Amino acid sequence: MFDPKILLRTAEQEAERLHAAVRTVVLAAFWGLLLISGEGHHHEAIAFAALGAYSGLTLLTWVAVLRGWHDGRFSAVMVTLDVALVVLQVWLLALSAGLPDGHLFMLPPATIIFLVVAQNALRFQPTPVLLGGLVAATMLSATEFLPLAPVASLPTAPTGHGTSPSIYWPALPIVTLSFMTLVLWFQARRTRALVDRAVGCAERAGNLARFFSPTIARCLAVNGTENRGRGERCRIAVLFADIRGFTGMAEDMAPDELGRFLVEFRTRAAACIFSCNGTVDKFLGDGVLAVFGAPEPNTDCASCALRCATYLHDAMRTWSAERAVGGEPNVRLSIGAHFGEAFVGILGASPMLEFTAIGDTVNVAQRLQRLATDTGSETVISDALRSASKGSFDPALWVALEDMRLAGRSATMRVWRLTNNERPRLLPRAPRPAMAQARTPEETLA
Repeated sequence: MFDPKILLRTAEQEAERLHAAVRTVVLAAFWGLLLISGEGHHHEAIAFAALGAYSGLTLLTWVAVLRGWHDGRFSAVMVTLDVALVVLQVWLLALSAGLPDGHLFMLPPATIIFLVVAQNALRFQPTPVLLGGLVAATMLSATEFLPLAPVASLPTAPTGHGTSPSIYWPALPIVTLSFMTLVLWFQARRTRALVDRAVGCAERAGNLARFFSPTIARCLAVNGTENRGRGERCRIAVLFADIRGFTGMAEDMAPDELGRFLVEFRTRAAACIFSCNGTVDKFLGDGVLAVFGAPEPNTDCASCALRCATYLHDAMRTWSAERAVGGEPNVRLSIGAHFGEAFVGILGASPMLEFTAIGDTVNVAQRLQRLATDTGSETVISDALRSASKGSFDPALWVALEDMRLAGRSATMRVWRLTNNERPRLLPRAPRPAMAQARTPEETLA
């Protein structure tokens, strides 16, 4: 299984490689400017020494890239050395040129400080940006305002009102550098946080997808499981599908063949449910319980349930045609669907979490599926689902069954049976194995 953390490590390696490439391009440009400047270039010895040292640091950066050194301590050392080298170069040039204290930024090489700090934003880590800015601001402040730079030598205000020295001009570059550092740090930090969150969500979704449907996995990955157990009451559509005559089919199958059969059934059923924006609540042996309209609300959930019933029957017909080639029996479903209020939530304790819908709506859907089996119908739905399905219900395809009394319920209700070639007659109910009975929604949710 793909590990999302690999993506993060790859991005970090690419960022370090980009940082090294930019350093190399900048270094080549500075060497070119120095070499074409000719004999008229002032203080060439200092410039050659600085570029030589920077070349050595750039070479060390490439060694780190090739060897995969991405330790934070190594980045901190490199950033400190870069900034110290540039500040030292500017200070030596100012000293040799006899500039007054507080005028370092009058020298063109001083602009390199901004470049050195900014290029650390190419790294996939916000710390080097902040560290570079802090080191640069600290060292520049020391050269500008400590006893090395007497206050009397600082420029005075140009207005002529008084003779007190002004710190505005020497402080302006340092303040600008500080704010630039903060802006770059916030940008790098936000980018890193966004990528970390995306990688974390992808990793959690990948793990949860082994146990939950895509909708539930995405919901848990983004929102976490802190609110599990609270749930909510909402109006949903519930569909229950069961394989007809499964007990007889299972008697003729070897255990491994039965396992492959159920895997194939569940794969095809899940694909139909997911394509209709539904969620698999649970598989129950040869049956499946699907929920529409939760955990993500869907005002058209009743229509989705109706459409899913059609998809399920079509999928089983396609599968039956494939099985017929090998002389295997057809696979047919009986489906019941209902619409109403239920409690929906993620219950359980890690790692045994379960998304489930609980309530009378679920029980009615299960009993409608039993009614579909007893009447020989493909699908039986409640009148509540018909009313909520808006324009998706075609009266020409359905027959109303009046005053039906479902098992375990005192009141009668109106239901609808999908028309097919079989007559609506009551069939003897086949006994279910004890294990299957223990896992039906009726007993589970009672």
